[in-house]
Amino acid sequence: MECLRDAERPMVLGRIGEYELEEEVQRGGQGVVFRARQPGTKRRIALKRLLAGAFATGSMRRRFEREVEAAALLNHPNIVTVYGMEIVDGTPLLAMEWIDGVPATVWSQGKSPEDVLELFLRIADAIQHAHLRGVVHRDVKPSNVLVDASGQPHVLDFGLAKRCALDGDDATLEASKSAEAFGTPAYASPEQLNASATELDQRTDVYSLGVLLFEMLTDASPYGECGSVSELVRRVGTVRAPRLATFDPRLGAELDTIVRTALEPERDERYATVDAFASDVRRHLAGAPIAATPTSSWTLARRLVARNPLVSGLAAAVFVLALAFAGYAQRQAERFEAQKLVAEEARDAAVERQRRAATLLAYVPDCVHSLNAGVHPLLAKPGAWLDGSVAHSSPNPYFAPASTNPAEATRTDHERAP
Repeated sequence: MECLRDAERPMVLGRIGEYELEEEVQRGGQGVVFRARQPGTKRRIALKRLLAGAFATGSMRRRFEREVEAAALLNHPNIVTVYGMEIVDGTPLLAMEWIDGVPATVWSQGKSPEDVLELFLRIADAIQHAHLRGVVHRDVKPSNVLVDASGQPHVLDFGLAKRCALDGDDATLEASKSAEAFGTPAYASPEQLNASATELDQRTDVYSLGVLLFEMLTDASPYGECGSVSELVRRVGTVRAPRLATFDPRLGAELDTIVRTALEPERDERYATVDAFASDVRRHLAGAPIAATPTSSWTLARRLVARNPLVSGLAAAVFVLALAFAGYAQRQAERFEAQKLVAEEARDAAVERQRRAATLLAYVPDCVHSLNAGVHPLLAKPGAWLDGSVAHSSPNPYFAPASTNPAEATRTDHERAP
């Protein structure tokens, strides 16, 4: 155990075999990377050494071997060149092309969305090149994508790569099923964290590239701030990434759809290949319609139910109760409206009756006047009907005196009637 601790302590710079160590540039869970020189060629290289040194386990050594085997299959300007592996004093060493650059997420800070997308397309083309040769990277992250001073990205570290059979070819490059096969949690796909290594394919790299592009565009993680690795792992595949426009209004809905499609938790709903992902980015840059479509509300609801059956069941019960209450409230409202309508009709009928009564009462004074004018003389002079005095004194035209005109006298009462 003490020997293992000694192997993991920072090394004093000097030599490892023929290599002159200049600087330790990176240290991870399995290995450490130095900037070094080859004395014979004076070529600057990146030299990776297992932390455990001569005490490295078989699985650790196989990871080095996989990286060399993967590199032998690849030849792309945006993929770092691996020169070879050798054993020096029992310690496995991996010699690679030295890239003097910064992580992609550091390079992208302050860059325009168009510049970021153009660089991303070169990264995607490198990963697609590997896929076409049956190699899935499975550890795409900023520290494994370095951008040099000329703006060229370089994909490195194929230590977790997996060989997939193509066109009947036998897959020989396999990854360990230990914890190291699941990549870096912040960039790993949901299936990497929740399933066996044998179920991983090129859509795993599509997801990791989606996380990388999200960070390059927003300078933020799609999962937000996480206080622990366990919290991060819980959010992968369950927390929906914020809209890109919340970070930068220049990042519209179309680009948001592209990134969200790459970050779909279910593999079958992601882009099937990195090339399909890159093709939509190219269409977006060209102003052409993209192939991806926004995720429907029904799909989102279905995922929520699948992930949280208990909570979803309670929510469904509350929803049913809310519907029942809404229906009851609607019926009560309709009943109230009907009662209000009946009341308004009754009020209108009462108003109409009052109006008619008022109209009729308006004639009462005339009738009383006519009655007084006709009846009072009769009471005062009983013979008034005989001498026609009532007709002369009544304001009623029916009591008007008989005409003295001979022609008028011959008219019947009906003809004289107005």
